[in-house]
Amino acid sequence: SVQSTMGSCCGSTALLVAAAALLVLVAATATSTGTAAIAKKNQTASYGVDVSIPVHYLKVSTNYDHLPHNVDPENNPIPPEYRDMPVQPLGDRLSFYRRYVANWKQSYIDEGEDPSEVDATEADRVQSNREQSSIVVNYTATGYKKIRAPKQLQDVVAQFWETNKQYEEEEDEVDIINQFDNPTTMVDLENTELQGGGSGIKMVIWDAVRDLVQQWTGQKLIGSSMYGIRVYKEGSTLLPHTDRLPLVCSAILNVAQDVDEPWPLEVYGYDGKAVNITMEPFDLVLYESHSLIHGRPFPLNGRYYANVFIHFKPAETIKEGELPSYIIPDADPKLVDVYYRDAMDEYEDNSETALIDETKEDYDKWDENNEGWEEAHLAAYRGDVALLTTLIDKDSRVVNKMDEDDWAPLAYAAYGGRLEAVRILVERGANLRERVEKSDDTALSVAVSRWGESHPVVQFLAVAEVENVMQEL
Repeated sequence: SVQSTMGSCCGSTALLVAAAALLVLVAATATSTGTAAIAKKNQTASYGVDVSIPVHYLKVSTNYDHLPHNVDPENNPIPPEYRDMPVQPLGDRLSFYRRYVANWKQSYIDEGEDPSEVDATEADRVQSNREQSSIVVNYTATGYKKIRAPKQLQDVVAQFWETNKQYEEEEDEVDIINQFDNPTTMVDLENTELQGGGSGIKMVIWDAVRDLVQQWTGQKLIGSSMYGIRVYKEGSTLLPHTDRLPLVCSAILNVAQDVDEPWPLEVYGYDGKAVNITMEPFDLVLYESHSLIHGRPFPLNGRYYANVFIHFKPAETIKEGELPSYIIPDADPKLVDVYYRDAMDEYEDNSETALIDETKEDYDKWDENNEGWEEAHLAAYRGDVALLTTLIDKDSRVVNKMDEDDWAPLAYAAYGGRLEAVRILVERGANLRERVEKSDDTALSVAVSRWGESHPVVQFLAVAEVENVMQEL
């Protein structure tokens, strides 16, 4: 997540030779993860889509730059099969892609699944690359920018990484990563079982990066997703793509790397040309992930490369039936249905707060007749500070007592927007990281879902969690 995420390539027998004042790639077999010479080549070569790998269509240029009509065009007419095909300065990328797809399909066969799904997934990817950018608003001239992360952000994330990097877990399947050959792992920022993990460190990252992205785009933004720390391994690739909506304005933070050569992020600027961006630890790449095609199509040559992906969307109230400001008003309605409305349905179904949203009507109904509540939980929800204080004084254990639905009083107070009740519970020892309904949600994420980032309860809990994280780290 430029997505929010890339490479160096080609074969161990490949050589760079001079011909007609051009760097020419000869005998590229693409059988290894790459060489430093090829890494330098893909960073300096000028090329567009469907050269490094399929981007707009399921094809890769074979119009190699060492062919006679490219070396000496005055004396060698272009053969018919190469007309309208971009020059290929990167070697035999078609064979690389064919092996990639073959290995991907074999993984489906090994799992007893239909390998034709790979073809369908790839067709969807390149179609989205062509179409989604036509319906969204761009906020910057280039679509990307590289900067350094603020020192305080570096310190917090570096400490979390050094403390928890040994607790890698295998990442769930991601279609655009070659996990079938090179599984990626996660050191999950949201894992409250890790030292410093949870909503607090997410708020630290979001707040620090949001200011930078807002300044770059000129837009007031709110968080729409955060993911990481993802750890790519030797041989990893990430297919070029645009991010699903509502991931609009984003940033990639490189946390750590152990590589033998740079692993560039390939982005396609608004001029259609590829740019390979290299990153050092705690570089930030800001990018308009909803329209800028980005990927890492050249395999990682090294041990690991660890990133966090931070995504935002414009802060606005969208009335029912209206479109957000990042959708072009006269955009093709069919494409809006596919890339906005369908994507939003999936986003909301998979969001961290989906379970909360599905059940909140039940809690409101319970409030009508006081059934199903424990006394402290109801007092917290209603903001009855006097009763809540009396109950805590009588038995301090009620502060963190879970009810039959796995909600603690703090979550109810947060859901109810009751600042004083929240304040009392925190002061009396409420666990800020207590999970709601055994999900990844905490009182803070419940409050953000219900009230938005500017609500006093959210601000109070965010500060409390940040203080908690800083103390731990």
